[in-house]
Amino acid sequence: MPKFNYTDIAATHKIMKRDVGIAYIAMRKIHYNVMRFRDTVSLDEAEVLAGRFKSVSARYYVLHDPEKLTDKYVTAWSNFGIDVSHTSI
Repeated sequence: MPKFNYTDIAATHKIMKRDVGIAYIAMRKIHYNVMRFRDTVSLDEAEVLAGRFKSVSARYYVLHDPEKLTDKYVTAWSNFGIDVSHTSI
C-alpha cells in the first residue's frame, strides 16, 4: 500500500480548509473517533484504517479479513446515522 508524502498531505489540507473549513488533521481525528465510538472498531483495526498497520494483527486484517473490517466500518458510521453501505468510489 502506498504511503502519502508531505506534498500529498499539504495539498489535502489546503483543499479541505478551503472547501469545507476543516483542517486535514481534524478530519483524521474525527474519523478515528467515529471508528472507535462504542468500540465498534478495535484499536488494531482503527490503526489499519489510519494507515498505521505495523502490528501483526493489523496486517492480518488488511490481508485476510477485509470483509469483516468493511462491515465494522459501515457499522461505525451507522452509529451516527450515516449510511455508507451503498457508497461508491
